[in-house]
Amino acid sequence: MMRTIAAVALMCIAVVAGAQELSRSQRNTLRTAIANEPAVSAAYAARDDTAIADWCNAASATDAWMYAAGARTLFEAGDITKYDALSAGKRAAWDRMERNAPLNFGRAKMRSAVVDIWGSADSVAVLTALREKATNCQAKIGGTSRTTNTVTGLDRSWPGLLSRDDISRASLPGFLSLVRCA
Repeated sequence: MMRTIAAVALMCIAVVAGAQELSRSQRNTLRTAIANEPAVSAAYAARDDTAIADWCNAASATDAWMYAAGARTLFEAGDITKYDALSAGKRAAWDRMERNAPLNFGRAKMRSAVVDIWGSADSVAVLTALREKATNCQAKIGGTSRTTNTVTGLDRSWPGLLSRDDISRASLPGFLSLVRCA
């Protein structure tokens, strides 16, 4: 029982320690974006923290590189018939990537490996599958648009999510002065 409690406590500490915090500039950018966003203007006026958090964490139209693409995602990204046609060395390299998942495709080296393994033409479909929609919050905070081959995605400056409690802890008029942020 004590081991279980200790393990849970360590996991909680690891999760909190691994959370990336918003910088002051990012908080200001997000505060302005939320205050001027028509989709949440009523929630902002009513101080509906749940609705604001839901909007912040909802998918935007912005494509972003996956930060934690798992082995299943990597497997499903490739065409098995084309995989069979790869040289033994290229197949071994792809298998190694799958074994080392989750992988951060915000890193140029990971995206370059996809092109090297799958080739110029076939890597487009694989790279496209290694993107996801950034949240509204992430899209507003931004990042750097990175293109590999012909596929472009946002390398997010902040990959986190905001909880209702994060919003609730904020106090007006300094909206989104989040407790967990720097």
